[in-house]
Amino acid sequence: MRVLISKEEIPYTDWHLPSIYLVLQMSYSHKNLIGFGQACGVPDRRFARCRNSSLNSVEKYIIAVFVAIAWYNAAELVVFCLSTFKFYRGWYFWSLLIASLSLFPICLGYIFYIFYPGITYYLSISLIIVSWSCMVTGHSLILWSRLHLIIRSPRVLHLTLAMIIIDAIILHASTAVLLYGSHSNNAVMASRCARGYNIMERVQLVIFCVQELLISGIYLWETAKMLRLHPGPLHYKILSQFLVINIFIIILDVAVVGIQFAGYYALQVTFKPVAYSLKFKLEYAILGRLIALATSPSNSEPFPSSSSHPIPCRISRQPSLELTHTVYIVPSI
Repeated sequence: MRVLISKEEIPYTDWHLPSIYLVLQMSYSHKNLIGFGQACGVPDRRFARCRNSSLNSVEKYIIAVFVAIAWYNAAELVVFCLSTFKFYRGWYFWSLLIASLSLFPICLGYIFYIFYPGITYYLSISLIIVSWSCMVTGHSLILWSRLHLIIRSPRVLHLTLAMIIIDAIILHASTAVLLYGSHSNNAVMASRCARGYNIMERVQLVIFCVQELLISGIYLWETAKMLRLHPGPLHYKILSQFLVINIFIIILDVAVVGIQFAGYYALQVTFKPVAYSLKFKLEYAILGRLIALATSPSNSEPFPSSSSHPIPCRISRQPSLELTHTVYIVPSI
């Protein structure tokens, strides 16, 4: 076997990998050692002190800005959530509150993981895994919990919830196992898990993006049906605003995926909480417009639905949507 180190190939057979690292650390830069460790299968945490050195000053400043924006938006979101809802209950309230709170630990975990201030990697990984699951799946549950405002098909609602649960179990569990395994003391296992994590991270990012786009597509389709059945200036205005908001959300999803596939891991993982914090802020504007659309005087008939037997329901009876006031203005972002 031959390993490429700083554009020079050197053979090795029975050398102990950590010993090679100790010998070569006197001659090669930190960046070359990181590439050597990945090629040899040495766990990435053996090169923990090199991780911070691989980032230039511009990237460090960008990461700091992303973390600051995410934390500011998270604090504002928690205040909005506690002051907007009249009753603290229901899927919508708890999904929005937990997803907003998860922005704090996920940024902290990525700071520990990227800059490595001496804290064990297992603590930073645990913070990332738990908060990442709450943030991503929490946003999907937010979308699902207000889906009943415009659709009355139990089949569609149940299938959407089943999709969210299945994706969460499969993707979160597999990614967590691979991420923990990539920091194993076993060099062979760490190398295999690291390669699997690099692939799985891109796969889960794309699947969650498609999942959110699918749910948003259901909203657009059903609101368009409502507009055809109940035309009017209010409906046209609300639908146009709803379309603009969803287009902005799609742009955020595409930006996260694009940064990931461009190879900027540190920027992608810190930009992701910013993107989700903006999505959570837009939730207040979307909910206000959906309630205005559903409770407008022209909607005296049941909502259009793909089900032949719509379920009668009044908005005021939904505990998850009991607000102190209807929100129409997008909070400052």
